[in-house]
Amino acid sequence: MAATAPATEGKAVPDSRQGQDVAGASNMRVILLCLFVANTGFFHGYDNGVVSDVFTMDPFRDMMGWPTPDDEEVAFQKGLTVNGFNIGAAISAVLCGHLIVDRYGRKPALILGSVLFAVGGLVQTCALNSWMLIVGRLVAGVGVGITSCAGPAYIAEVAPSKIRGAMVGIYQS
Repeated sequence: MAATAPATEGKAVPDSRQGQDVAGASNMRVILLCLFVANTGFFHGYDNGVVSDVFTMDPFRDMMGWPTPDDEEVAFQKGLTVNGFNIGAAISAVLCGHLIVDRYGRKPALILGSVLFAVGGLVQTCALNSWMLIVGRLVAGVGVGITSCAGPAYIAEVAPSKIRGAMVGIYQS
């Protein structure tokens, strides 16, 4: 039974505020969902920014067996560590659109990308040498590439038309 507003000239008028509450709650849910998905874009930049600081930590350098002054091999390993993530992200972002997102959908692609990012993070955490670290960075990069491909499309699909541009723009900021 619909709620009614105070009678106007003896006639009951349906209360439209109840529908606004439902629409407002639905929009808030979608906005929160969009913000959550937009965090996948944040992870890409954050991960790239943090890794270079880790290289300067003496305990990390000791664990990796890197001498204090970098030699050619250490410089090469550091370059692969940073860029393995970006290479994995670039390749998977290009390939996943047709191979994953179009075939299985945006939501499953976001889940897969998030799982790969987490697995890559776990491999990096457990890394006993620089090559294990590089593999973890590559796996995490593939996950971020998938979410970079699927995230904006998913946000555009679920966001209300009035705020769609703003929601997709949040992904980029």
